[in-house]
Amino acid sequence: MRTLIKILSSIIGVMILLIIIITLTIIFIINPNSYKPQIINLVKNETGRELTIDSNIQLSFFPWLGFEVGSASLSNATGFQEPSFAKIAHAKMQIKMVPLFKKQLEIDTILVEGVELNLTRRADGHNNWEDLLKKETSTATNKIILPFNISGIELSQAKVIWDDQTTQTALHLSDLHLQTGMIVLNQPIQIQLTSQFEYKKIQSLQGKIDLNTQLLLDLEKQSYQLNTSQMIVDLQGENIPNRQQKLTFSSPQIKTDLKQQNVQLEWQAKLAGQEDELTLKGTMQVNQLLTQPLIQGQLQLNEFNLQKWTKQLGLPMLALPKNLAIQTVSLATQFIADVNKVDLENVQLKIDENTLTIPKVKFNLVENNLDLTSFSLQALSSTLTGQFEVEQLLTAQPTINGTLDLTANPQEVLKRLGQSLPALPTPLAKASLKMGLQGNLQQLTLSDLQLMVDEQQLNIPQIQMDIAKDQITVDHLTVKAFGLTAQGNLLAHLFRQPLGITAQFKVNPFDPRLLLKQFNQTIPQMSDKNALKSLALETQLETNLSDLSLKNLNIQLDNNLLQGTVTLQNFKKPATVFELQLGSLDVDRYLPPKAVKKVVKTEKTPEKPLATTTTPLLSAEMLQKLQALNLEGSLKIADLKIAGVKMTDIQLIISGKEGKVTVLPKMNLYQGHYDGHFLLDVQNNPPHFYLDDTLNQVQIGRLLTDLIGKNLMSGTTDATIKMDAEMTTLENLQKTLAGTFNFKLIDGTLQGINIGYALRKVKAILKKQSPPANEPLKTDFSSLQGTLVAKEGILYNDNLDVKSPLLRMKGQGHLVMSTQQLDVLLETAIVETATGQGGKELADLKGITIPLRITGVPSQPEVKPDLQAIQTVFAERAKTEALNKLEEEKRKLLEKNKEKIPEDVRKLLDSFDLKNFVK
Repeated sequence: MRTLIKILSSIIGVMILLIIIITLTIIFIINPNSYKPQIINLVKNETGRELTIDSNIQLSFFPWLGFEVGSASLSNATGFQEPSFAKIAHAKMQIKMVPLFKKQLEIDTILVEGVELNLTRRADGHNNWEDLLKKETSTATNKIILPFNISGIELSQAKVIWDDQTTQTALHLSDLHLQTGMIVLNQPIQIQLTSQFEYKKIQSLQGKIDLNTQLLLDLEKQSYQLNTSQMIVDLQGENIPNRQQKLTFSSPQIKTDLKQQNVQLEWQAKLAGQEDELTLKGTMQVNQLLTQPLIQGQLQLNEFNLQKWTKQLGLPMLALPKNLAIQTVSLATQFIADVNKVDLENVQLKIDENTLTIPKVKFNLVENNLDLTSFSLQALSSTLTGQFEVEQLLTAQPTINGTLDLTANPQEVLKRLGQSLPALPTPLAKASLKMGLQGNLQQLTLSDLQLMVDEQQLNIPQIQMDIAKDQITVDHLTVKAFGLTAQGNLLAHLFRQPLGITAQFKVNPFDPRLLLKQFNQTIPQMSDKNALKSLALETQLETNLSDLSLKNLNIQLDNNLLQGTVTLQNFKKPATVFELQLGSLDVDRYLPPKAVKKVVKTEKTPEKPLATTTTPLLSAEMLQKLQALNLEGSLKIADLKIAGVKMTDIQLIISGKEGKVTVLPKMNLYQGHYDGHFLLDVQNNPPHFYLDDTLNQVQIGRLLTDLIGKNLMSGTTDATIKMDAEMTTLENLQKTLAGTFNFKLIDGTLQGINIGYALRKVKAILKKQSPPANEPLKTDFSSLQGTLVAKEGILYNDNLDVKSPLLRMKGQGHLVMSTQQLDVLLETAIVETATGQGGKELADLKGITIPLRITGVPSQPEVKPDLQAIQTVFAERAKTEALNKLEEEKRKLLEKNKEKIPEDVRKLLDSFDLKNFVK
């Protein structure tokens, strides 16, 4: 700006001097237009430029001697594109004749119209006015200045173009108007200037300037002073907040002393708001103005309310917690600058009670580097210190080298953030972060990063950020915390689409019991004291910040190894896909030990029935999670033990989508095979579950023994189960359970029931004999089959069929699920007496169907014969046997006396039926 003012002053001075020379000359010249060539040559000799005068010079005489000139131009310097350096459309000047004889100049208002000035600095740093300044310097001599006064200067419709090709910027001033009051040496001169402007770089900035000031000239002392200056700037542009702002610059006094080569000024800039003003003010002193300018001063940004001004300027609000919302901001600094460097000293930025202090910032303009020797930021009960050196600062590739050191009290930081202390086995009393920074805008390296929280630490030797390749590389990351040690590497692509992170990490084996103890967590009781003693993890992670994949996953819990892949798709609406394999797992090791019951001999009492409950089987939260579940995967387990049951070659296919969860299990189970289909539908209300299971060749006795510790029955089992029910409460589940359970067992034993013994008791009762000795409560069978039908809380059976070498049994009955009460009628027939359980002793009962009623609960059934029915059967049998014996005796008598009995009588006796007679 200083150079621009100097250029404008020089040009105006040259014009005024030229006008005076021409005016004085025409006193003795009749036609000044005849001397245009001499005038052009004079300008050529003085400036080295071509002067073009396109119009005639018009004269005026007494009492004013004046002239008018139309279009004229001054050529540009060699090597610059614009043909003209300066143009003028019209100029007029008048000098009063009489005062000239008194060696005084009285000049009327100087009118200049249509000035165009093209100022250019090429990319090599040379400009198109430096030759004019050299000419001026080489010819400058001490001149005697005559007393003068000028009524004023009016400059209208002026245009100035400043094109700086070194920074690719341009400033256009248009419609520039300059008007002054009376110009008298050592007297204040009122100046008013208005102009439109446009500043162009990446985005354009337009606006209007309105300047009012008073200029005090002392040419003899070479002193210039501007008083009560005020400039109002209206700004417009896409990158201006609200696209329009109004700035006011003011200065009470600007002093320039060319003899002492110094400038002194105080200034302030104000941005008007709705409730207050945003004010930046300062002082500045320039020494050695014309040789090696040295500038020093201070800047102060008065305290302002950030939230109000952010809203006023239409800027986005900072997303900070309410208790961290920034209220006030202020800034103060001192500066020293010359043509080679700019130094800032005692920089202090205050944000509420937080303070950034920088003792000194050095900016070397020649070497184009920045040296921030140290800084300190006090914020949130933390201190951040560091230092930086930046080289090639104002280029496309500035380089940085520095360090950062952060210390903090995590407890106080969390308190300031309004957060409660997490339940961690560490006091959170101290934390620190240290690292180095080296690189440029394309490649940046963070070195020797060390983060410590109490005794826990994170170490990263190097983090490399390559913007050109769009990758961040983290090598040899190590975490040591709470007794755990983890290592890893990371490669990230975060600057361009598609985003992505790939990482490998490993958690060394650690004792989960010790970790739980550190976190004050209760270690659950387990059957095996050596369970949950070792845990390790290793995997490869891949994510694009929308999906997550864990590949080559290895989780080692004690001697159990889980391997496979897990993928989480779409974080907003997660969908999980997995494929996992597990070697061997004994779940019982991790379950609480079974309570040892003291054996007390008491009378045998039946088990209490299972109590129904109205407690929801699925909570509202669980239902919501199941409805949102999106899951697809498989799990293979070589060997599994849970609740005592042993399974091998397990395959689980699991899917969950749109409120339907499906599990398809397959496994080898006790020398047989299980194939299942389970569906839980929570899409509708109420939720339902569906079963479609098959058992083939399963040894049911071993399964029940391992599961409940009791061998209720044994045998090779085939079964199919197809059922469904409401999944609301246990009570509703039992009431709504519907479906069938088909079963068939071969070559097995029923425990708790001895049908043969029950029959021998029946025989003893009927024959009024002593009861037989007690026998084991079991019944052998060659086959047992039937169908259970579930309906309204009851399991019905009407086709029970049991076969053994001794017995044939047909049965029907039901089981009430809520009370576990049995009621089964078993019709038993003895078919063989030579073999089986006490078969010979039951020979008397062969051929007789004996009804037995089974009641109680499944684990303690009671078998009672239906004595009344048995007596009826026996009575019918005795009657039949008696009639048969009478019929035989009749036949023998007729045969013996057939000669004595007449034929017609004999025929009558043959046709006589004793059975019908008895009936």
